Amino acid sequence: MSKTGTFIKKSLKEEISEAPQVEELLKNLEFHKSIQRITSRINSSENIREILVDIKEDIRKLFNIYVLTIYVIDKGKKEIFTLQSDGIKTKEIRLPIDNTTFAGYVAKKKKMLHVSDAYNAREIRKINDALRFDDSLDEKTGILTGQIIASPILYDGIILGVMEIMNKKNGDTIDDYSHIFLDEIESCLAKAFFMLLDFDQAGHKRSERYEKLIHDGIITPEQMNYAVKASFTTKEDLATILMQRYDISKDEIGAALSDHFSFPFRAYSDDLPVIRDLLSSLDKSSLVDMLWFPLNVVKGKIHVLVEDPSNLTKRREIEKMLETDSVIYEVALSSDILRLINRYYSENDEEMQAEPAVQQLFSEHPPVPDQRVLTRPETIAKPAIQIEPESVIVPEAEDASRTNVTFLSGITQAEALAPEPAPETAVQKHYRTEVKRSEESLQAAAIFLRDIFPKDADHDIPDEHVVASPDVTAASVPQPHILPLFTDIIYDAYNRRGSDIHFEPDAAGKTIHLRIRVDGQCLKNKTITIEEYEMIVDQVKQLANLSGTRQPPIQHGNLTLTRPSGNAIHMRVTFIPTHAGLEDMVIHISAKAKKIPLELLGLSENNYKELVNILQQPRGMILIAGPAGAGMNTTLHACLDNLNTPEKKIWTAEESIEITQNGLRQVHVDPRKGFDFPSVLRSFLNADPDVIAASRIVDAETAGICMEASLKRHLVISTLRTDHIIDAMETCLDMGINRLVLADAMLSIVEQRLMKTLCPKCKEKYHPGREEYEELAQMYGKEAFEKLNIPYTNHFHLFRPRGCDACGQTGYGGRLCVSEIFIFTRDIKRMIRRDENIESIYQAAVANGMTTLLQDGISKVLLGLSDQKQVKLTCVRNNV
Repeated sequence: MSKTGTFIKKSLKEEISEAPQVEELLKNLEFHKSIQRITSRINSSENIREILVDIKEDIRKLFNIYVLTIYVIDKGKKEIFTLQSDGIKTKEIRLPIDNTTFAGYVAKKKKMLHVSDAYNAREIRKINDALRFDDSLDEKTGILTGQIIASPILYDGIILGVMEIMNKKNGDTIDDYSHIFLDEIESCLAKAFFMLLDFDQAGHKRSERYEKLIHDGIITPEQMNYAVKASFTTKEDLATILMQRYDISKDEIGAALSDHFSFPFRAYSDDLPVIRDLLSSLDKSSLVDMLWFPLNVVKGKIHVLVEDPSNLTKRREIEKMLETDSVIYEVALSSDILRLINRYYSENDEEMQAEPAVQQLFSEHPPVPDQRVLTRPETIAKPAIQIEPESVIVPEAEDASRTNVTFLSGITQAEALAPEPAPETAVQKHYRTEVKRSEESLQAAAIFLRDIFPKDADHDIPDEHVVASPDVTAASVPQPHILPLFTDIIYDAYNRRGSDIHFEPDAAGKTIHLRIRVDGQCLKNKTITIEEYEMIVDQVKQLANLSGTRQPPIQHGNLTLTRPSGNAIHMRVTFIPTHAGLEDMVIHISAKAKKIPLELLGLSENNYKELVNILQQPRGMILIAGPAGAGMNTTLHACLDNLNTPEKKIWTAEESIEITQNGLRQVHVDPRKGFDFPSVLRSFLNADPDVIAASRIVDAETAGICMEASLKRHLVISTLRTDHIIDAMETCLDMGINRLVLADAMLSIVEQRLMKTLCPKCKEKYHPGREEYEELAQMYGKEAFEKLNIPYTNHFHLFRPRGCDACGQTGYGGRLCVSEIFIFTRDIKRMIRRDENIESIYQAAVANGMTTLLQDGISKVLLGLSDQKQVKLTCVRNNV
């Protein structure tokens, strides 16, 4: 107690002396949070452009760097490239991977480079004679560059990019403390670059030539994707992987290549003739590097095998080496071309070695050609890359002098990098005879499920007073000048996976408080002045094409903010008048809509099997029920993805097409133009459908048409915003659906919620008390819980939230789906036809073994994905 009293009575001088230390600690804490936000953004980035333009700028500001450039390697062109944006246009900058530039040197050597003075030419020449500093930016700005640091971005020993830092002369420099965090960022960049090939040009270029294999059903798109990944990671030719791992014949590969390039295909054969006169003047290295081989001459035309006959530059180079344009090209596998090259030069070497002895023994007779069949590998094995231990090149600083180097630039579409194949995750089992899961497996499950439903996707906007903004894309007309404060607020909410931003004037009307909704919970953000708020309001109304006045008093609109990288953030805004003549503004950020396979929704094994079985039915109606923001649209599209095959014609009517799928015929419903759900759905009935989907049942007429379609031997899927399966059935009856029609038309009602998951980085394992165990068992249902065979022992454990920087000290990160599936069995249909009480019908389904929403939520608590508090908030219903 005495120590506490002494502490309280510290002098003012002592308190002031400690204030800088507290301030420094707060700065460090904020710095660590900023690092965490940047790495999270890198890990969740959707394309390389977002990293090279948007995220790069945030890194530069955080470390107070004068010029920061992040390069990505383009292995095909032996170059590195980056993107630069002035806010309107994005320009691509390319550098060769050689010793002429700092970044190119690091990409070649895979070593970090540190130059203390950019103008010390002697210092730079000690690194390499060809290395030069480009001072064009300094001449333009009048600011001299001092320190230069260039670091390789490596993934598993593979060079994927370069991070180059330039600081002002006599200005701030990068110290050892900052290097620690830059290394962490580089590690995240390496993984992101490796993963992003799936969504960029390079991945598609590797697989597009084999599209016929997918079209003919020889291989699935998923298998092709994994083959492309394997080709990158193993350095094997894609065709070789397809033949060896997926049992695709060479003839099928050849047919696909011929179909893609519109050139005849030629397969390797030991009987293929080799005309030596064509090869006598050609160097082996040129054939290997360009992957081509002159095969024979037919009717004055040289037949040449090439791996890519669409490459006009390569063809011109070949014709230059052959000194003729009388060439007919045929497509061949790169492995076959290499075998031909290897065969010719190995045989030629053997003959040259044998020539003196042959001439001596057979001076008067010509030698007999060697008829032996030589065994050749499918591809020429490349030696493993030897990665030298990373080191820092730090020469001594000396006098400065200036030199110039010219940058290679151009606005082209860059090839991206190959992804690491993501392991498939099995559907989580709901019922288990034993629960013996390790902490690592629980964390892996939580990480996997956390981003399935990142935002509240379902929000109502009344049709009246809605003013739609013109579509804005990266290639559209440039936007008006955007307030930096406004973009900072939007980007911060977007990067934190926020769904809504609330601008709330205080009672005095002097300041505006901001709150951001993340994972369904509003969190305090910042406070701005009334003047700043009014500027933002004017900006938003301009972007949303809304009236600058307050007429009508309640306004709704849509706007799009295009980031420098070209990525668009779509938003909906609502203005509502409040006291003192002020307006509250709420901005809803549309979620990053992604199609998620049914297997990855986080359904229990039993629910997954039941839903798949329902989807296999030829006719009937499936309703997905839940409150707004429960991820119903995501589940609807997961079901459509499961049904989407060439044999089925699928029509969808959607208020807002947030998720697109190849193979679906998706129609945008716009009641303001007379294009409402009933008219669209009726047109579907005359368009030969197998499956019809409506994003939402909005009225009795829509419900009636859906029921009618299901009775006409169509499978119909839709969503209904209700809080319970009982409410869903009662709503259908209230809309005028006859009980007999309801019983005959319905297949199932899937009710779902989104439940918060524990942060996988900080969740805490603990042994609960007997009272908590009994409460869980009671909530689950005593008899049903006993069937799980999970006794209370010293080894029984659960997880609880703790809080860390990664989750904003909340202890939670992301949400997952909890669900129950009500199936209209024969007994259930009979009870509906007999006009029995709806609640009794529901209880009959539970008695017959239906897993309730609460039971599904508790099972995820037992798996360590969430805690009891979230189950109570999400799954416990009143009066049920």
